[in-house]
Amino acid sequence: MKKSSKIFVMFLLSTVIVALFFASGCKKSADIPVVTTESPSIALIFINCSGNVTDDGGAGVIRRGFCFSKTNTAPTIADDTVISGKGKGVFTDTYTGAAFTTYYVRAYATNKEGTGYGSGFAIKTSGIILP
Repeated sequence: MKKSSKIFVMFLLSTVIVALFFASGCKKSADIPVVTTESPSIALIFINCSGNVTDDGGAGVIRRGFCFSKTNTAPTIADDTVISGKGKGVFTDTYTGAAFTTYYVRAYATNKEGTGYGSGFAIKTSGIILP
């Protein structure tokens, strides 16, 4: 084998080794969290909500809760929110609405990569019962 061919083979081999070294040391970047929303229930003007952060996306969930809106059918954290802690797992909370009003609600979870949302639900509050 000629000297120039040996140099080329050595160069190619060292390039492959360096590429493998860097590829093996790379970590997968985090994703947004995965969250589910359970069907909310009503107690007069109180909306009882339950959600579950099933996957933190590879980064810790720094905030979770529920989004509410009277007009936006897919509420976000830019709408009205109730914060229900942080981390993975099941969480519950209650939102106080107005009587005879339809609200759109869904769970959310936020990590350093962004915010993930559960399915949305529409629910209508009832009136206040007077004695």
